This record gives sequence, C-alpha cells and structure tokens, in this order.
Amino acid sequence: MKQYDIAVIGAGMIGSAAARYLAEMGQNVIAIGPAEPDNWRAHRGVWASHYDQGRITRIVDEDPIWAQLAARSIDAYADLQERSGVHFHEAVGGLQLVRTDETGAEKQRRRMDNARRFHAPVTEMDGDALRRDFPFLHFPADFVGMWETGQAGYVNPRSLVLAQLTALQQAGGELLRETAVHVHEDGDALTVTTDSGRTVLARRVLVAAGSFANCHNLLLGRQLALTIKKRTVTLAEVNERERARLSAMPTVIMPTQGIDNLPSIYVLPPVQYPDGKWYIKLGGTNMPEQLGREIDEFYDWFHADGSADEADALRRALLELVPGLDARNFVRNACVVAYTEQGYPYVDALVPGKLFVAVGGCGSSAKSSNEIGRVAALLAAQDTWTYDIAAENFQAVYAKVKTG
Repeated sequence: MKQYDIAVIGAGMIGSAAARYLAEMGQNVIAIGPAEPDNWRAHRGVWASHYDQGRITRIVDEDPIWAQLAARSIDAYADLQERSGVHFHEAVGGLQLVRTDETGAEKQRRRMDNARRFHAPVTEMDGDALRRDFPFLHFPADFVGMWETGQAGYVNPRSLVLAQLTALQQAGGELLRETAVHVHEDGDALTVTTDSGRTVLARRVLVAAGSFANCHNLLLGRQLALTIKKRTVTLAEVNERERARLSAMPTVIMPTQGIDNLPSIYVLPPVQYPDGKWYIKLGGTNMPEQLGREIDEFYDWFHADGSADEADALRRALLELVPGLDARNFVRNACVVAYTEQGYPYVDALVPGKLFVAVGGCGSSAKSSNEIGRVAALLAAQDTWTYDIAAENFQAVYAKVKTG
C-alpha cells in the first residue's frame, strides 16, 4: 500500500488550503473529502460550509488575530486566482455599522485600531455620508459606519475551494472524493478508512472536518470541545431590474432594531447561484439551539431547511435595510457554526508527529481560510509551532467526559 506523508481529512475551505500548502512544501499529500451532493434531500452524509456562493471578506475586525488572519488570506487571493485559473473574489467593498452609543463607539474604536495596524483602507462615515453614498439602503438615524474598500467584498466559497484543490493537484497532491470515517494507528503510521471501505496509509493525519470532526472516529478516541450552533440563512431572489438598482451595494454587517432575538445581521449584494438566479443572502444570530455529536441530528437539521421563525426575522430585517425591495421569492437554508473555547480555530497537534487538527471556524473563518490552512500546514509539516501568533490561541481543548 502506498504511504503518504500526510493525509488531510476534509476538503473544505480550511482543509483544501492546508493540503495545497503541504503539496507546495513538497509533502506527498492526499486530501480526503466528498464532493457536494447532487441531491440534498436524499443526502445522508456530511455537509460542508462551502456549499454556497457568497461569504463576506474583510480585514476590519474588532479582534486583532482575526484581522491579521484575514489580511494575510486576502493578500493571497490574487495569486491563487491567477495560478489556479479560478475566479472567486469580488471586491465590492464592505460596510460595518454601529450605534452611536458607548458600546458602538468602543467597537468602532477597536475596528479602527485594527484597520490602521493591518493597513486596511477605511473611511468612517456618519449618518449623512451613509445616506449620500448608499441611497438605496436605509440606516437608523443613530447609526454610523466604517467603509472598507481595497479588497473587501465577498468570495464564492465553492470557487475558492475549487481553486485550492486545483492548485493542490498542480503541485502534485492527490484528491480522494470519499468521506473518512475512521482513523487508527498502524505502527509508525496512521490508517484512514473511508465510507467505501477504502484505506489510506499516511505518516501523519490532519483533521479539518469542520463541524463533523467529532461525528466519526477521526481523533483516535478523543472528542474536541466544540459547540455546534444552528444557523439559518435567507436568500431573497431578485430580478434583473432590481439587481441593476442594487449594483453598487456593498456587503453589510450591522445591528438590528426591534427584531426579537436577532441582534445583528450580515448581508451580501445580489449574487448569482447555480440555478442561474440572483439572490441577496443574509444571516444573523437568532437561534441559540445547539447540535449534539450524533450525526443524525445534523441530518434532521439540514433536511429541515433551517428555522422558519429565524428566516422570517431575517426577511423583516432585509426589508428594513433595502426599502422597496422587489423580491420574487424568499428561500431559507440550514447552516451550522462550530465554536471553540477560545474563539479561534483549534490548530494543534493532538498526537505530536502523528495527528493534527484544524477545526472550529467560529463563524469567521471563510475569509481567513487560506491563512488558517497555511498555519495548519506549517504545523503538520514541521511538527512544531513556528507561526508568529502565539500557539496558545489555537490550542485544542478536549470535551469534558460526562460521568455518573
């Protein structure tokens, strides 16, 4: 049996980036992960976060670590697009809003500090400037904003993953379109078994299986402390005339007003989906419910298309933001977000020299996935932490074992 230097479990946004960087470092690497299902209704396997057309990308963030990860990822977009031949990035700009209260002022200050630190081109905007520059949007009178230009905008996650996997194979790496379900020690190496019964032998394994990391036996009997939260995404279908009217629309992140249990939303401009239609995508933080570790819970949630109540709240928020929106149809989809204990991805060695992880996007990893994958690749290839952000920020935490 052929033995690889490293097998990467998970061919999503982080896993594909890690595998690509490993191949470019000269590692004999194979990425293992299924293709997107043709029929979601009949699908009984894992889902991936990149089965979508739009994710906001920006440098500006209240947190300096997330800002740095984003800045480095965004800097790599153009090179990856050129080398892979896959376009995935749209620099439409990004608008982040806060209220003019004490809490909002502090958020604005932190964001501005990080914008300066990581050289993000930003402009602070008062209410008059917001109304002048974005007349097709409505903002409450007590809102102010920060407008990020440069490379801020959105990425197409499907295309970004395709670009990573294309570059992986260009560098000599391999891709196995199956689902890993078991990892066990095999002497000095590790054997990965897939859902078809195929086995892959590798000296090291990097698990980048996202929210499903604890669902199969991938971690040599360990369980990570991951909180998996339900999320609902709403898509508002618009016609060609409405798309043209909103052609200058940026991405928007903002608080809401008067909508129960929906403190904030994110919104993308009209984006074309695989059905050929154009949709405005938005999501928020309405649902507090969590998923457990049983994969059947994931199946039930995804097949339910998310929460009707949350979708209704999102629809009302969008209609307030875009007055007179001519939406043909509203579609809701289910999503999940994996949160770690520290609020940053777990990028760590569970078994030094053998088993590594890169999981837990915390709702902020799509824009930064390229750099998170690079960090994981450096660790898995070198078996030591060499990155210039302290390792303890990314240290894995194990789930507490229930007793009695």
